[in-house]
Amino acid sequence: MFMHSLRFNQRQSAEPASVGGAPKTFWRTAAYLAVLAGLSACGGVSDEVPEGNFVPPPVEWRIAFSDEFDGDALNQAKWNIAVGDGCPDLCGWGNGELQSYSPDNIQVAGGVLTLQGRQEADGSYTSARIDTKGKLNFRYGRVEISARLPEGQGIWPAIWMLPTDETVYGPWPRGGEIDIMEAFNPGVDGNNSVQSTTHYGLPTSPANGTSSRNDLGVSPSMGFHEYALEWERDNLRFFIDGVHYQTQKASQWYAYFPADEDGYYDEFGAFKQGPRDAPFDQLFHLVMNFAIGGDPVGNPDGTTVWPQDFEIDYVRVYECANANADTGRGCGVADASVVPLQDNDGGPLENVETAQPYLERLDLYVDGPESIELNVGGETSTNTLQVNGYTSDGASVISDPMAADPDDATNTVWHVAISGGPANVYLESQDLTDDPLLDTGFNFSGNRNVGPGGDPVGEIVFDMMVNSIDVGTDLYVKLDSGYPNLGQVLIPASQIAVGAWKTYSIKFDMLLANPLDGGSGVDLANVLNPFVFEVQNGAADVFIDKIRVTNACKVVGACGADLKTKGLPDLVVFDDTVNTATWTAGIGASDSGTGYADYFVGTNPTDKVNWSIIASDESERGDVIEVTFNDSPAFGVWFVKSSVPVDTNTYNSGAVVFDLKVLDYGSNTTGMTFKVDCLYPCTSGDKAWGVVSDVVW
Repeated sequence: MFMHSLRFNQRQSAEPASVGGAPKTFWRTAAYLAVLAGLSACGGVSDEVPEGNFVPPPVEWRIAFSDEFDGDALNQAKWNIAVGDGCPDLCGWGNGELQSYSPDNIQVAGGVLTLQGRQEADGSYTSARIDTKGKLNFRYGRVEISARLPEGQGIWPAIWMLPTDETVYGPWPRGGEIDIMEAFNPGVDGNNSVQSTTHYGLPTSPANGTSSRNDLGVSPSMGFHEYALEWERDNLRFFIDGVHYQTQKASQWYAYFPADEDGYYDEFGAFKQGPRDAPFDQLFHLVMNFAIGGDPVGNPDGTTVWPQDFEIDYVRVYECANANADTGRGCGVADASVVPLQDNDGGPLENVETAQPYLERLDLYVDGPESIELNVGGETSTNTLQVNGYTSDGASVISDPMAADPDDATNTVWHVAISGGPANVYLESQDLTDDPLLDTGFNFSGNRNVGPGGDPVGEIVFDMMVNSIDVGTDLYVKLDSGYPNLGQVLIPASQIAVGAWKTYSIKFDMLLANPLDGGSGVDLANVLNPFVFEVQNGAADVFIDKIRVTNACKVVGACGADLKTKGLPDLVVFDDTVNTATWTAGIGASDSGTGYADYFVGTNPTDKVNWSIIASDESERGDVIEVTFNDSPAFGVWFVKSSVPVDTNTYNSGAVVFDLKVLDYGSNTTGMTFKVDCLYPCTSGDKAWGVVSDVVW
């Protein structure tokens, strides 16, 4: 078979111990189902169970914010009122929604806040949205909202949270979103579900998220339900009517964002991964709104009865009076039976291996222009980057790619000085016209596996020290697919640091959005000059170092920064004989009867698996491998293996191909499975085939 290694692994899993119950008053004592250690002095939730008797401290929830809606108008000391349709900045509020928000759709009476959705006489839709931004900004605690939902096609009520300061991790979804409750077309065709969701991660479709639905049994319009969130470091727990039904953990979410030297969002900073709890470690505020139409609910139809009311009885936010201020732990409670969700639960990525994020880097200049090798099928080719440039009439250029770093004589940097007119210097691909493997240039387009989750977030990153620069001088960075097909970005003067090393990052989407006049823009799949530095309208003297390209995406192995190839040779595993030059361990097997110890002799009748290389009865096939699994109760796996890992990254968009014929399945009715391993737990996972190739090739 064509594979690195095929083996069976026994897997163990353990659910974290946790606590049960839910706070219903300001002061209470927790009822613990499991007693936990590793807590702060004020208690909290941990994954370890202590020995001996442990008495948890009393839990003290303290009210931090509440609105019981006892007046006759919305308290605008606590709430902001949104107006309009989101234009011009976010028309349709980012989802193609139909409604325009208006304060006329807000009513407070009888201790209830009503956000009303209406269809107006002209056929347009109006509703309401309020938030606490700047009035209640908080991190960690417990949020409780009692609400009765509207119902109908095209209706989307939501209680959710957004980060207050986008300069921490950047705009949505990098800064995160917590949806305490949202309902899509509630009450339609027996839809009694509400859901809780988080959004985070890379700004590519589909958005990273973790979500699950809860069926209330009856339409959520039939009565009030309490929707609650407990938020502490590393944990988000969601409740309905006091029942804990969903947990999300920091191991599932992440932040990947461009940052300055201090770690705050900076459009021209290099991408970095946020701290362990990011983005849910910052100040958030509450949002409540009644959306109409758009994605994902669709538009209203003739079945929707107007007006519809989204009613809120109370909003309460608690802080734990005896919590650890850095973690929020101390009062959180949980149901041990609630299993943490996985990334994109129920979404288009649930059946693929995702990462946080998956990242590849290609160095272009480190102590001089790089020579980048490709090794496939026992053959090696190299693309050695060259230094070149353009000098206009009257311009003066110094370009020394092997200069000494003035701050570190052991470090080599690129010294560039341009004056007297526009000029540039650049790294260019080696001419590989005659190379058997490589083509001239690079492929930075990223998505090796065309499909959800492979869309890349890429950048060109470099370190630069500006020694001197004239006032008004423009510094450009370009990515070139052959003049005039290039993208170019002006480094803002506010970003330029004189007399100090600084890291600069130019994002691929910036380059795609700024083509050269007269050109078709850069083709990321066909980059000839992967770094161009140009000076216009003045003079500048700089040192440049550590030029690299990164690409990040959500699916493992689905993106990268690659050399261009001409079509790769097959990487043979078996063709009449095993290619032991690559698969050095050869043919082997493992089974439960031997304790899953590998064996490489296929003629022991006491083993579950036996094999031999024989001549096929079809002469055109040459030699084939005959494998037999005996009828013992043991579980067996057969494989072709290398004693050291084999890099097959270049074949990411390819396939493992082989012919197979099964002569006899015996009593086996479930068939077989297949996988590719890079030493467990690094594996493709078992791919169930069922009963295939029965009697025929």
